[in-house]
Amino acid sequence: MRIALALWLVLATCADLVVGFFTLGALAMSPMMFTSPEVLGDPKAWGVIGSLVLALGVLGVGLVLQWLFFALKKPVAAVVFSVAPFVVVAALAGMQHRILTEASAPSPSNFVPNRPYTVVKFQLHAPGLPPDSAVFVAGSPAGWGPWRPDGLRMEYVGDQTWEKSAWVDGSTLEFKYTLGTWDHEALDRDGFKRGNATVVLNRDTLIADTVTGWSSSESEHRVVGQITGRLDSLGTFTPPGLLPRNVWLWWPPETDPPTPVSRLVVMHDGQNVVDPATANFGVDWGVDEVLDGLVRERAVPRTAVLAVACTADRSNDYGPGPAGATYVAWLAEELVPHVLSTAGMASDLPVTVAGASMGGLISFIAAERHPDVFASAMCMSPAFAYNGFSYVDSLRARAWGGTRVPVWIDHGTVGLETQLQPGVDDMGTYLDSLQQTFTVRAYRGAKHFESDWGARFGEALLWLTTHEPAHPAGRQSAP
Repeated sequence: MRIALALWLVLATCADLVVGFFTLGALAMSPMMFTSPEVLGDPKAWGVIGSLVLALGVLGVGLVLQWLFFALKKPVAAVVFSVAPFVVVAALAGMQHRILTEASAPSPSNFVPNRPYTVVKFQLHAPGLPPDSAVFVAGSPAGWGPWRPDGLRMEYVGDQTWEKSAWVDGSTLEFKYTLGTWDHEALDRDGFKRGNATVVLNRDTLIADTVTGWSSSESEHRVVGQITGRLDSLGTFTPPGLLPRNVWLWWPPETDPPTPVSRLVVMHDGQNVVDPATANFGVDWGVDEVLDGLVRERAVPRTAVLAVACTADRSNDYGPGPAGATYVAWLAEELVPHVLSTAGMASDLPVTVAGASMGGLISFIAAERHPDVFASAMCMSPAFAYNGFSYVDSLRARAWGGTRVPVWIDHGTVGLETQLQPGVDDMGTYLDSLQQTFTVRAYRGAKHFESDWGARFGEALLWLTTHEPAHPAGRQSAP
């Protein structure tokens, strides 16, 4: 019996030494497991290190006690202390696994079960940038803002290189590099601000890049395209209580024989509509080329565009609050009648209100509240719901009953488009319950960007023109 116990304790001692060796190795490697200063300040990281130290202590104490009780001829106690350390170490290993899983998983606020997550590692070489520079990735993931210029902070790893790994929800990623503000973005090799980069994710991905220059407030985007037709500046207008903004009127090329303009499209973010030189990213919608083609094909009557620029207060101007109500009232009651009169257009020609993102939301609001002025609404990639806000909930709370104004709603499938998708779906369900005239179109692979909206502008306008009431006078008054 004594010999069998001794053999058992020898085996247990060997197992103690093997487990202790690997535990000691894990403890020695633990500083490398937590390379981020933010993580090192996290109690979870120290919890892992503490559990490793505790495991080593339990193994050592168990090893001493099992042989001590063997020497004291207490076989039961010797067996207990030969087995107990492994039970404790197994429990500690389970706790470590849980801590590491929670530390490496997406944050609870962003994690949705059964959604595809991909690990993306950014590796940026930025020669000439001081090592203590704060370098960020701005992008479409909700966990980074989205599109906050200081979204995901990278870490300096030496050799003029910054790195950061992150979980990304979805199959696509849009991003760009900044130094924490939009005044300091990555430049391309020609000295222009870079456009958004897009990556399709089907596996864990390494994104390696080099940036040799950073923008200042005077840096420009590369201009792509030109103006077709004539663009007249109408000057600066200041709606009551709002910031001043530039307004332009675009005229299509003259037809042969000459024909009058018999339709007007009012567009928000007007600086991005027809002139790439004023567009935020050097790329406009290309509405001028689209309309010129449609008029030449006789698909639509000769159509002008009233382009109203946004301001630094865009989120309020294009939102559902008092500023948004003031803005759409100014459009409907002052600006549109003024332009129709001074430009020599018929006062009752059909007017479409159009925009994208927040501009898509305010287009819906304009048509909802002023159906006597706007014959139709074009809502591209609309921000009907974001950051806990839902405009559909507002409509339900007011028991809004709909209008006869047809509404075009569309969306892409890349980046920010996926985050706006729930709001689009909810709005579609609600409008359908009201028997509102509307359509929802999806464009696979389309991004949240000017050229993508411009590419489907023609299809949207054609649908709206065939679903408008026969005459503006027949529009329903606001409920």
